[in-house]
Amino acid sequence: MAKVKSIPRGLKPSSLFDTYGTAKAVPLQDRIHATGCQQMLRAVEGGVTLAVRAQPGAKKTAIAGLWGEGAEAQLKIAVQAPPIEGRANQALAEFLAALFSVAKNRVELRSGDLGRSKVFLVRGVSLAEAEQRIGGSGESKSASRQFSKSAG
Repeated sequence: MAKVKSIPRGLKPSSLFDTYGTAKAVPLQDRIHATGCQQMLRAVEGGVTLAVRAQPGAKKTAIAGLWGEGAEAQLKIAVQAPPIEGRANQALAEFLAALFSVAKNRVELRSGDLGRSKVFLVRGVSLAEAEQRIGGSGESKSASRQFSKSAG
């Protein structure tokens, strides 16, 4: 009889992991709903707020997945810029503007200027449109390509 691997310490069995503790290939949109982290994206007057976890100093700027679970969940974004003199914050704002197809001045950092956890306000975007852009079919990849061409 084959020996069954145990789930690694710290991982909770859920719909995101198979019986061996290996992460399933689940689209980001489905992961957002499966983990109950709709709090990361909120509709506000004039747009949406987005909770972001920055990962500065990455090879390229792109969505890296989710950080945290439930109400504490944040969209993890790898940022190529270093966390010096607000460069990472500026790069995040530019990336989000490209992702949501809005002007750079429509993206505003609301909190988290000096930390990795941040909240951005994106004006002129509906909640449904934001959910589609974040977890949609390849939208984040095209924004990443568009951003890397304009930044470099």
